[in-house]
Amino acid sequence: MWDLGSWIFLALGVLALVAALASLREGVQFSRYVRRSGREGASDLPPVAILAPVRAEEEALAANLEGLLDQDYPRYRVVFAVDGEDDPAVAVIERAIARHRIPAKIVLSPGPHGGSGKAAALARAAEELAPGDRVVVTWDADARPHRHWLASLVSGLGEGVGAATGYRWYSPAGGFWTAVRSAWNATGYSVLFRDRHNFAWGGSTAIPREVFESAGIRARWPSWLSDDLAVTVAVKERGLRVRFVPRAVCVTEDPCDRRACVDWTTQQSAFVYAYYPRLTKYAALAYAMFDGIVVLGIVGLLLAVFVAPEYAVGAALLLADIPLTAVKAEQRRAALAGVLPEWRETFTADRAAFLLASLVVPWLMLLNLWRVRRLTAIAWRGRTYPMPRPIEKRY
Repeated sequence: MWDLGSWIFLALGVLALVAALASLREGVQFSRYVRRSGREGASDLPPVAILAPVRAEEEALAANLEGLLDQDYPRYRVVFAVDGEDDPAVAVIERAIARHRIPAKIVLSPGPHGGSGKAAALARAAEELAPGDRVVVTWDADARPHRHWLASLVSGLGEGVGAATGYRWYSPAGGFWTAVRSAWNATGYSVLFRDRHNFAWGGSTAIPREVFESAGIRARWPSWLSDDLAVTVAVKERGLRVRFVPRAVCVTEDPCDRRACVDWTTQQSAFVYAYYPRLTKYAALAYAMFDGIVVLGIVGLLLAVFVAPEYAVGAALLLADIPLTAVKAEQRRAALAGVLPEWRETFTADRAAFLLASLVVPWLMLLNLWRVRRLTAIAWRGRTYPMPRPIEKRY
């Protein structure tokens, strides 16, 4: 017999289902955005300078450099910034440069001075900008671009756009925790196509030269731990857009274990917590709601077994969030695979593991945010940095 408690669970289940369907609708909107953007072609392709910080030898560095130096783009050059002449990456970079005709040079980074080593390397590379460089592009050494990546990225610039950005797709192949990191990283796509919460990803970002100079990005980099959030804040403070370009997505192949996955996701959360608090609050609310709904659904199942079967209806509606979350993850994967045929194998690799891992992400997100509030330092690429105090920016 239906009592007050079972009716309450039914009402909660209906509300939860409405929220889940709204989230699913957002996934449909993302898919439409990706398909529409994938049909856009490049028109004006101005001269580009790519700033490429590299530290030590990444396992896939040689293959990633081949992609970078073999772009189908008329006029571009690359400035690599390394920690020292004895850095193992130097020999790999020199061999790659010798195989291609792209103008490139290697400069030495002074090392961190208040910010991260990577941000300091970018600032040093930016000192080599020439008067003819009309677009500044940043690239990460663990990002593998396809041959039309640069043209796609630059084509995302236009009126009111302060930065065009791609993003990363971690290959889920390599075990369960590798799939979890891939699914965790993929949640970023949910905000990338919306101006209010999106961000520039430093591994694939193009900035008009005039914006780069007027926003003081080179001067800002050395004091920031997160180079890409420094760009995001600088651009949005000026009232300009960050525009996501799906065809500028790069892939990364880097299997990891549980500890590496949790540490990496916590580190990324720490950067956002410190420099982009609006996105942290948005994520905390969204994932706390999901986790709370699932817990309520489990409670409803227990009540259906031990109190009254009528509770099962509300419980089923509450737990519908679980399969719908996997459906939304599949929407993202399928949409990107459709416009990035170059990476089709990567997008289809370990698909089942990726979808299963997407159900772990909401719980891992809350763990990350809980850990971040207790962090006093961030370990990143062999260096340890003090945790910066959160800043409040309005843009």
